Amino acid sequence: MKTLLGVAATAALITTCAIVTTPPASASATQEQVAASMGCQSSRAVLRFRDNTTGSYYCSGVHAVGKRADYFTANGWSGWLDTTEGDILFCDGERFPVLGVHVYNLVLNETKPGWCP
Repeated sequence: MKTLLGVAATAALITTCAIVTTPPASASATQEQVAASMGCQSSRAVLRFRDNTTGSYYCSGVHAVGKRADYFTANGWSGWLDTTEGDILFCDGERFPVLGVHVYNLVLNETKPGWCP
């Protein structure tokens, strides 16, 4: 019985600590957690990189890129590119050259942002 109470007390303490120390999702969630929690679709955003490779992104959220890119295709997504030249906003259906800027992150919105028609 003492062991069972000890286990229950330990479980309660762990649960309490998790509740107290877990920050809000928006404050410190990993990029994978954010992307997974927000939704995916069959349409993909595509970055073509300087090294002739491409990155395809199907889920909303923040995607770490960390490479120089030449071209971006939004397809069914809206959001922004976080780059060395500042944020580049885009809306569904846009495609444009990015001319070798370093892309830190690609952010895909779950819903259409206010700047899009």
